[in-house]
Amino acid sequence: MVELEIRKQKIINLNMKKKLYQFFYRFRGGVLILIFALLQTTTLQHWIGEHHLYGPRQFALKNKTLELHEAILTNKLKEGKTWNDYGGGSLNHRIGAVYIAEALRRISGKSLFSIYKWMDHAALFSVLVILFLFLRTQASSEYALIGTLFFATSQVTTYFYHYFHPWDRISQLLWVLGLWFVSKNQLKRVIAILVLGVIVKYDFLMLASVYTLFLFFSGRAVESFWKGGTVTIVGIVTFLCVRALIPNSDISVSPVWDRDWSFLSTNLYLMKEAGLTYPPILVFSVPTLITLFGWNKLTPFQKGGAITALIATPIYFLTSFFNETRAEMPLLMMLLPSALRASSHLLQSDEKPPRGKSLAEVEGAI
Repeated sequence: MVELEIRKQKIINLNMKKKLYQFFYRFRGGVLILIFALLQTTTLQHWIGEHHLYGPRQFALKNKTLELHEAILTNKLKEGKTWNDYGGGSLNHRIGAVYIAEALRRISGKSLFSIYKWMDHAALFSVLVILFLFLRTQASSEYALIGTLFFATSQVTTYFYHYFHPWDRISQLLWVLGLWFVSKNQLKRVIAILVLGVIVKYDFLMLASVYTLFLFFSGRAVESFWKGGTVTIVGIVTFLCVRALIPNSDISVSPVWDRDWSFLSTNLYLMKEAGLTYPPILVFSVPTLITLFGWNKLTPFQKGGAITALIATPIYFLTSFFNETRAEMPLLMMLLPSALRASSHLLQSDEKPPRGKSLAEVEGAI
């Protein structure tokens, strides 16, 4: 009787192990992506972020960080200070991340420095996972992994030239979700994510351009007009509401042309000094070139994203410090789907077709 019970228990344990193995085997791809995202996030945040951003922010730049957080939270500056003194004439409009951090601080009792760091941790981890899943809808799993690896590598350049930009990681997360919704033509979700994105950072308005161009290149001119127009209006109204509710921006302190020429001369100088090490060259040159070479193979959505990114690039160059790639990651996200699609065709064009099949048949299957 005892032996029978022991045998039954062994069978139960064996079945449990078998089911557990089957579960992990079935979802092994997802588990590996989660591990990959966790390790990449830890590597970037600890070995680069801790030394070049979070450490200095908590010690040498502690007072400036707390001062800017409080200024955005209350929309009040110290006497004699302007928003341009902190690095931008419209910083007080980027309220989303600051409000979230303040809410978490009050709920948890943790320090702002810890909260901002863990917000970046969570956002970067989520971006890497969701970006891979999104890119799988645009290319094969292998190319999606290559694109995610390229994006992760490019994040090395985002930890420099600033000390307080908590909205950029959250904006990246919203961008990858927004692009995914656009690619599926989900109007309600696009509108919802656009409102959230503009509240976090106003350059999220570019998503409306991607949506409009995607529908236009799909041959749906009427749909492009009313859906694209609706999304654009919602984005602009959201931005204007934020500006109306939170005034006192320095965005018009100097004439636009003065600021543009100042940024242009500075960016040209920095590009000349850095040469091949100039961060935007390292991040954007390869995806841009591959996209242009494989333009005829792109889908309507990929063309919409690529055109928006190519138009926005000189605008960034004229209106911001272009070496700060952390602020330009939306451009990379818009370029990656087209670059991966073009890469798959450009690389396969040099391969011999399988025996018994013509190259035209192989390309048709793709």
